[in-house]
Amino acid sequence: GFGLEPMREAISAVVASPGCGVTLHAAEWPGAATEGGGCETLANVEVALSLGVDRVGHALQLRGRPELQARLRAAGVHVECNPFGNTRLLGGALCAHPLREFLA
Repeated sequence: GFGLEPMREAISAVVASPGCGVTLHAAEWPGAATEGGGCETLANVEVALSLGVDRVGHALQLRGRPELQARLRAAGVHVECNPFGNTRLLGGALCAHPLREFLA
C-alpha cells in the first residue's frame, strides 16, 4: 500500500470543502512493517482519523484491533465493506471476512 501522509495537505483541502464527503481507502491491504514496527496501512487509518474523513474504505486490517475500531466509531467514521470483492481479491472464505466483528 501507499502511505497517505505525503498527501495530507491535498486531502485536508478536500475534507475542508463544504458538502464534500471524503472516503479514503486505508488498511485495505496488508502493509509493510514500518521502522517503528507498525504497519503503514494502519498509519493510513491514523491519517484518515486526524483529517476528519467521513469514511474509510474496506479497512480489512482493522480485524482484531478493537481500540482502533472504537476510535473510528467514536469519530463517526463509517467503514465501507465489500465482503465479496475483498474475498475475491485477497482470497479466503466469505465467512472469514471481518464484517461481523466490525458490526459488533
